[in-house]
Amino acid sequence: VDDGKVTKVDGDPNHPITEGKICGRGRMLETKTNSPDRLRYPMKKQNGEFVRISWEQALDEIADKLREIKETSETTAVLHSHDYANNGLLKALDQRFFNGYGGVTEIVGSICWGSGIEAQSWDFGRSYGHGPLDIYNSKHVVVWGRNVSRTNMHLYHHLQQVKK
Repeated sequence: VDDGKVTKVDGDPNHPITEGKICGRGRMLETKTNSPDRLRYPMKKQNGEFVRISWEQALDEIADKLREIKETSETTAVLHSHDYANNGLLKALDQRFFNGYGGVTEIVGSICWGSGIEAQSWDFGRSYGHGPLDIYNSKHVVVWGRNVSRTNMHLYHHLQQVKK
């Protein structure tokens, strides 16, 4: 970061899984973060147009709406759609918030991998996978519906090693 702008994104070569490789989303972080089209303040739709509002107004309106829902309905009337691209420190902060609120309705899966989770549950039942390095204990590896070299270069490197 230089003068408040992201100037370069690198992976950590000492990380046991990624070994310094970063995905396409990570490689685009500099471009996305510095984009003039990036939203930097709250917007509210009024009369079919988005207008800028203050952070104070945005947070007050959200708090008022959540309070209203809790008083007039069940907290499960709130839908929480989430997905994470990393395991950073703030990963589960939103879930902690909504659990403190009283629990809400959550979507299982995501836009990125929801269909894969559903297909797996139909084929094999619900499963929570092994750690990534457990691939070295596999006799056979099936990659189904994914171009690992483009979408999961962390796994791709390990697949190449296992293949040897």
